[in-house]
Amino acid sequence: MKECALFFFVLINTFYYIASLEGLNDLESLYKTHIKSFGYQMEEHEVITEDGYILSLWHLVPNVLEPKKVVYIQHGFTCTSWAFFHLGNNSLPFLLIEEGYDVWLGNTRGTIFSLGHVSKDSNKKNGDYWDFSMDEMIYYDVPTLIDYVKKFTSVSKVDFIGHSQGTTMFFMLYRHNPSYIESSINTFISLGTVPSITYVNFLPIKFIDLAYKAIKMSRPLTKAIQFSKIERFVLSSFCRNIPSVCQVIFEAFCSPHPTNRVDYSKIYPFLYYYPGGCNTDSLLHWSQMHREKDLVYFNPDYDKTKESKAYDINPIKKWKIKSLIQRSDADSFSTYEDVTNFYDTVEDKSYLLMLDTPNYGHLDELAADSAYEDVYKPIIEFLKA
Repeated sequence: MKECALFFFVLINTFYYIASLEGLNDLESLYKTHIKSFGYQMEEHEVITEDGYILSLWHLVPNVLEPKKVVYIQHGFTCTSWAFFHLGNNSLPFLLIEEGYDVWLGNTRGTIFSLGHVSKDSNKKNGDYWDFSMDEMIYYDVPTLIDYVKKFTSVSKVDFIGHSQGTTMFFMLYRHNPSYIESSINTFISLGTVPSITYVNFLPIKFIDLAYKAIKMSRPLTKAIQFSKIERFVLSSFCRNIPSVCQVIFEAFCSPHPTNRVDYSKIYPFLYYYPGGCNTDSLLHWSQMHREKDLVYFNPDYDKTKESKAYDINPIKKWKIKSLIQRSDADSFSTYEDVTNFYDTVEDKSYLLMLDTPNYGHLDELAADSAYEDVYKPIIEFLKA
């Protein structure tokens, strides 16, 4: 009863706050204000893919005249680049800047920072803007963003840091076009590593599998899975005021059991940017990969044929990128078994350095205070080597 009363209290105050729209407008630029408050300058670059999608690429301006290396960071599913800034001064991009690196963060199509297109309208929830899967992200988004960074900084190769789906896209791109990866990437750092989801026992994935046909049938109504500005504000306000409920949900999604590493009260003020948005076909693509137990190309007729073509595994066997691979025994989406299978597949293991982080959930490496010692320091040492 008490929580119910509190919920309505939050709801009423939320809409009162929205009525002025001033607070909402402030939240729209929160990420810029937050980054600037720590003494860093961020540039936003617009990058246009070959198929016309306009992507937002964030650049933290180096604090040295000649940066050591150029680092590109890629977010995960339904996230944005904002996910890497939850730990204040100890956020990974800030630590890399202090070490003298030139840091770039990409936002893929369909997320709240990358909703532009040269001709298609993302506001039409059932429009053709939303006709893409992860395949288009690896055909166009990731190479286009990396090529832009290389051209802007005049380097031949960048260091790639990915989290969750950001790592999956790297594995998919390597399997799809290994020559591009080997010519463009110096080192690969994988957080919340997802080389496949064969062993994933993740409740949302199971639900998508069961509801696959229903989700497919909903496409004519809406292909977008997006929250409006007001809905995102209501969600973030709810979690700030009733943190116990949101904490249970976060922990259930991230780990089979509570890891108790994250102080979620530090995250809730920033939930305005999460979830960052996605689309129906990307959701269905994840389901196909779960069912096929491999990284597969998206098949729009999968519900009829029950078949999807797998990405070529041979480039993984011949892996040639120096890599730091995080592995955990307590991650709902990045399972120890899937990461170990990847390790076993690579023939020359001298390219791989495994970073075992026991009792780390899927967001702990982004939001837990312990990530500084357990994850970020090893990353910096790896980059220096």
